[in-house]
Amino acid sequence: RDPHQRRRRRRQLVRQIDTRAQVRLELKRGRASFVVTHDPKRPFRVEAGPVAVEVLGTRFDVDRGATSTSVRVHEGRVAVFTARGRTEL
Repeated sequence: RDPHQRRRRRRQLVRQIDTRAQVRLELKRGRASFVVTHDPKRPFRVEAGPVAVEVLGTRFDVDRGATSTSVRVHEGRVAVFTARGRTEL
């Protein structure tokens, strides 16, 4: 079973870069929902424009619009990285 699950939403554009060291998704537009098991040896990261979200073990959504990006955590925690620094939600 894949510990990284993603549900697609309409008008979503995602590019996945999957290596032994990390799983990185680039959300170019739209909203994506994730259920992820934290693996410190292989971090899971979603990049949406100037915002990056790194999983700390959780279920969350990332929504990238034309001028803003929002992150909604349903359970667990994520680290959000912006030009202003790192914040945990």
